[in-house]
Amino acid sequence: MNKIHPLRLSGVVMLLAGLAPAAHAAIVSASTGIFGIGGSANLVLSNDFYFADASTPFESQFDAGSTLPSWTFTTTQGGNTSHAALGPTFGGAEPTTEAGAIHSGSGSATVQWSFDWTASGSGAAFIDVDYLYSVTLQGLAGGESALASSYISVLRDGTSQRSEALHYLNQTAGNDFDEGHLLLPFDVLAGDWGSFTITLASNALAAPVPEPGTLLLMGAGVVGMGVVRRRRRHLA
Repeated sequence: MNKIHPLRLSGVVMLLAGLAPAAHAAIVSASTGIFGIGGSANLVLSNDFYFADASTPFESQFDAGSTLPSWTFTTTQGGNTSHAALGPTFGGAEPTTEAGAIHSGSGSATVQWSFDWTASGSGAAFIDVDYLYSVTLQGLAGGESALASSYISVLRDGTSQRSEALHYLNQTAGNDFDEGHLLLPFDVLAGDWGSFTITLASNALAAPVPEPGTLLLMGAGVVGMGVVRRRRRHLA
């Protein structure tokens, strides 16, 4: 499988560093991206569909369709920066989300990627998702509040089967970057069908004073995306 070059996911860090003011300021960033997806030989995958949402305090965009959009929102005012971006990892189906903030700013990017599966044979089946994540928090001063989070999950729609991972830094300086792996096994009979939904979310918040309500709203963004249900699409 191909892998995302580390610069693809850490680019938001360099972007924010270049925008940081000379004075001391918190710099926060988060990225989540899929670099490989596969399934067992008895599963046929088809019909990609996306819900995409990216927002900062200054710009926001939502879209739903069979093609993943590509957005980048970055606004700097008075030394404060908010950043959110999403798009294809390699120009293909796999998505990447990014978020960043400096001093007093926030960004959030979420993608729900759904696709159908059909079982060509009976027995054990699985879906396998490989991803990279990055969370960075630096320059935090006393009295400032900051959070960076990277979230990914894979759900077998219509069931409780889910595999997920959350990586975050909250009020603690650091840089966490690695690759991860989500595996969802299940049994099928030939002719069975269904769908999977993969959710990626990157969130970043920097504030001069603690704002717990804002932190809760950011987390609620992922939940809000989850209540949107796509129409059942017929196999091509």
